[in-house]
Amino acid sequence: MEIEVLTTIEEAKQCARLMTESDPWITLKRNYNHCLKLFLDRSRDIFILKDAEKVIAFCVVHTNCFPQPYIKSLGVHADYRRKGIGNSLLKFAEEKYGGINGKIFIAVSSFNNDARKLYERAGYRKVGEFDNYATVGHSEIILQKSLAEKPKVVNKGPVYVSTDKNEMDVDFIFDNLKNLYWTINLTRENLAGRILNSICFGVFANGKQVGFARVVTDYFSFAYLADVFVTEKERGKGYSRVLIEYILEYPVLKDIKWLLATRDMHGLYAKFGFTGVGSPDRFMGKNGWKSF
Repeated sequence: MEIEVLTTIEEAKQCARLMTESDPWITLKRNYNHCLKLFLDRSRDIFILKDAEKVIAFCVVHTNCFPQPYIKSLGVHADYRRKGIGNSLLKFAEEKYGGINGKIFIAVSSFNNDARKLYERAGYRKVGEFDNYATVGHSEIILQKSLAEKPKVVNKGPVYVSTDKNEMDVDFIFDNLKNLYWTINLTRENLAGRILNSICFGVFANGKQVGFARVVTDYFSFAYLADVFVTEKERGKGYSRVLIEYILEYPVLKDIKWLLATRDMHGLYAKFGFTGVGSPDRFMGKNGWKSF
């Protein structure tokens, strides 16, 4: 069994059912609809473990709302507990997010003694407590663990694609985008907003960024591919193919409808199955789409 990214609505539904059948969520009186919203919200990183097609564990991590990563929820099916699965999920999160400020934290309900013992055995220590926070009569205990800083790039090879926004060279991206036909009047502030509110992909060669793309999506039905480029002096080396292949195989973007707009790169995108959308009776645009 391998830990994987949650990608389908069916997986989200199984996670929600697992959550409603487990403490602390039973005591906290979280119903199925409340739990399902958590797993449909892709502003969080959600990882699962499956036995065949059955979801047996999940881990939900916030990376944008606090300076350090925050494990919001971790759950294991009752039939699979005391088999090291919870500890494996913790180690997975720690290894994945260890380079973000060198710390990670988690909250545990005061009545959830088994979970607190698991976290403390894993090296988490209490740093705070909120009384009567999630439910009256109980507190939420904040536990934190210091992690060893990991190198920014570890054995990624001469050419690789990254979605880590901390790796993106914003000056490089701005200098390349500002002169392209679809980014007239682009400002650094506008670019920052685009990056913050999209899934971003950078292609790197020999440690330097050579290309970029971003995706705007609802994660379940639709994705728009935008701002794709490889810097001029690095074109013709296959980097655009590496970038597009990576994007289309990205776990949370598989099996959904895609849309893009291009003036001169039809041949490239056709290689990946994109075709013209010639239905003006159905598709409409506003604020520049007609001239685009």
